[in-house]
Amino acid sequence: MPETSQHILKIINQAKKEKSKSLSLVGQGLTEIPAEVFELDFLEELDLSYNEIQTIPKAVSRLKELRQINFVGNPVSEAYDIPGLILDFSIYQKLAKKISEQVVTGIRLEKQTNVLGLPVCSFIQQRKFLCRQSLISMTRKS
Repeated sequence: MPETSQHILKIINQAKKEKSKSLSLVGQGLTEIPAEVFELDFLEELDLSYNEIQTIPKAVSRLKELRQINFVGNPVSEAYDIPGLILDFSIYQKLAKKISEQVVTGIRLEKQTNVLGLPVCSFIQQRKFLCRQSLISMTRKS
């Protein structure tokens, strides 16, 4: 694992100190999830969008409180059944045989708009989607 930059460590340590339920490491140029993130067992939301992460490691499953993990804008090619995934539609299609649809919380449709320029919403296998700024969120069954 590459050494985590001081800037990233500062963000992670702040979240650890505050026992923050969410952590945003958006657009930090990460190629993998820093090992220090796995110490934040109280995390409920982790936003890793717009990095260069290719593999979603099994270690993510150690974050027992995690409800949502955003990988939009990452070139993910390897993933496991980790509940709460948010992915780009093209990545979801590539990983569809490796992950079950129940673990995917959201799918971002890339540049798909209707005639008015509004994001397109659709239904996939009878699951309900809500559309907001081209991020599609699935409603969860309770």
